[in-house]
Formats: sequence, structure tokens, C-alpha cells
Amino acid sequence: MGIDAVNRTDAEVKTSQSNRCPDRELPSWLVLLNRHLAAPMFFAIVLYLAAFHDLVVTIVSRDAVRLDRWSIWVCIAVQVVCLMEYLTYRIICPTISREFAWTVILTPFRLTCRDLGTGSFIWLPRMGWTLPDARLAKLVSATVTVGLTVALLVFLGIILTIANSGESLLAAPKLPVFQLTMKLIWIAAVVECCVLYSIIGRKMFPQHRTTAMILLSPLFSALVVILFRRVILGILAYEPIHRVIWNRRRHIALLERKIADRMFEVQMLKDRIAEERARLSLDRPPVEGEPIESVVEPI
Repeated sequence: MGIDAVNRTDAEVKTSQSNRCPDRELPSWLVLLNRHLAAPMFFAIVLYLAAFHDLVVTIVSRDAVRLDRWSIWVCIAVQVVCLMEYLTYRIICPTISREFAWTVILTPFRLTCRDLGTGSFIWLPRMGWTLPDARLAKLVSATVTVGLTVALLVFLGIILTIANSGESLLAAPKLPVFQLTMKLIWIAAVVECCVLYSIIGRKMFPQHRTTAMILLSPLFSALVVILFRRVILGILAYEPIHRVIWNRRRHIALLERKIADRMFEVQMLKDRIAEERARLSLDRPPVEGEPIESVVEPI
């Protein structure tokens, strides 16, 4: 569906006009600019996601510092572009949808913004401007599922190869491929979440918990490539906080339960010792002149 599909009437679309300006008609040049910026902004957000992933998960190499600087500048540039876009729309139409306001804080939400002409279409690659409905949700989910399956197979193949070779993951030559696979999985999950959010709203998170959990994959990947001592420091910092916020009554009950378990184990050991001594006394022949009571050793 191309740009001409946006010119359909509101009666044909039958969707919310969230991005329309209720005060006055938007200038035609602004609507046209918004339509032509859809594709560049989509790929800019994908580039932003890739750079943000590199900031969280740094590939261990000689170019790590250079990579960090490049990722920071990319994130800042895309953030500035989203801010300028929102300010432009805000000045012309003060009651513009809050979708564009969220892009200033959460840049990936730019993928959920609809067109300014009708407020009913979103732009996707190879589809153009399309109506977000249940059919589109199924199509996006199926496409992302195929991509995630392929990426996960590559991911598992790298893990098995490294495990069989016995080498460290940080020193493995396939580490960049491993990071690229994790990056693609994460970007696909973010794009799917944004598209589904633009269709069904907040109900997306309870209905698609697995997809939402994939958004945390950079954290899991960071634990793999980050220095081990930092993980230890994080655990050490977590321990006092955990002790402070933990319910002390539950802690006491847990300690009492542990004491009861230990006492039960001690009693079982005592019974076993008594049985062994009884067997030893039966196997040992009494010495001449020794009383029978002395054969059985006291417990």
C-alpha cells in the first residue's frame, strides 16, 4: 500500500484520528513531509536500536572505544531528530498526539506514530502506509517469528560450537557473530512490540509476555561479555539491599526452618551411629571375664 492509500476518507478507514489537529487543518506541506519522512525515520530508529544495543553490550575488541563513541553519537543524533520533529509538529498543532511526545523520551516509540493526514496508518517496509489491524498483527508476528527462529538457530549453533571447542566465549573468533545474532533478535522484538502496541495498545504486554521479555536480552548478553568482576560487584551491591528490604519475619521463619532441618539430620545421624554400634557389639565376641554390659558402648 503506497502513499496514495493515505488519502482514503475517514468513513473508509473507520479508525481513530489521534494524530489529527482538531483546532485547524494541518498545512499540506507538513502532511506531505510527515509521509516522506516515514521511511527514513523507520530506518533511523532501527539504527538507533542497533547503536543502543552496542552501548549496552560492548564487543570485546581493540575497537571497543571507537564503537562506543560511534554508538553514542548515533543515539544522540537520532534523539535530536525526533526532538526537532516533535517540536515542529507541536508548534503548528499544539494538540498533537502524545505519540510524538513519547519519542523524545522513548525513541523507539516513533515506530508507533501514525500519519498526520488521517491519523490511521503506520509505515512499514515493503508495505508502505498500511492500516494497523488484526491482519497486520498476525502478519508481523509471523514474519518476526520466522526471523527469530533463524536467528535462534544460529545463536544455538554458535553456543554449541564454542562449548565443544572448550574455548572461552570472550576469546572465541565467532563472538562478533554471536553479538550480531543477539542484536538482530532484540531489534526484531522491539519492532514487533511497537507495531503490536500501535494496534492493541497496552494489552500487548500481557498477551505477548515472551516478546516483551526478549527486550531484556541485551542485559543477558551483557552478563556474558562484560567483565566478570563487575558481575561480582553487582552481586555484592545487591546483597545488602536485599537484606534491608527483605521481610525480617520471613527471614526468621526461614532460619527456624533451617534449624529444624539440621536438628532432624543430627537426630538421624545419632540413630545411625546407635545402629552401627549395636551391630558392632553383636559382631564382637565377649572377652573372658569382661561383663556383658561393657561390650555395648554407651551412646
